[in-house]
Amino acid sequence: MTAPALALSAVTLTYGSGDTAFTALRGIDLVVEPGRMMLMLGPSGSGKTTLLQVMGCLKPATTGSVEL
Repeated sequence: MTAPALALSAVTLTYGSGDTAFTALRGIDLVVEPGRMMLMLGPSGSGKTTLLQVMGCLKPATTGSVEL
């Protein structure tokens, strides 16, 4: 079996803290196999760009792991 190109496990990303904290991503599990194409769809504000930033290691996840 080929290793995944990208694997996210229980990824959560929260902005802020305390009463003003906002969780943008909650418990994301995702595996992208080499050579596969992926499409993300969703309404504005659903976390697509935030997820791409975490996947590209541009923004660190609050919890969980990202493996390239």
